[in-house]
Amino acid sequence: HDLWKDLFTASYNDTVSYNYKANIDLFQAIKSIMSDIIRCLSSSYLGVLGQNQLEEKKVTITQSIDNGNMLLNLDLVPRDEHGNKVNPVTCSDRAPDQKGVL
Repeated sequence: HDLWKDLFTASYNDTVSYNYKANIDLFQAIKSIMSDIIRCLSSSYLGVLGQNQLEEKKVTITQSIDNGNMLLNLDLVPRDEHGNKVNPVTCSDRAPDQKGVL
C-alpha cells in the first residue's frame, strides 16, 4: 500500500527531477501489470475455464506478480515450472555437507 502510494505521488510530484520520466514509466508498468492480474483473476472466477486453462492463468498471474516485484526491487519468490513456491533449502544446489555455507 505505502509502496504504491509513494510510487504514485513520486510520479506526479517529481516534475523537475531527472527521475520524473523513470517514475512515470515505472508507475505505468506496475499499473499495467495490476490490470493484467485483475483481468486474469476475473476470467478465472467466471467458472468457464477448464483445468488446463486455469493452470495457465495461475502461471500467468504468478509471473506477473514476480515481474512487478522485480520492477519494485522486492524479494523474488523461488518457484518451480508450474508457478508453485519451492523450498529454497531443498532446491539448493549446495552439497548436503555444506549446510550454512554459501
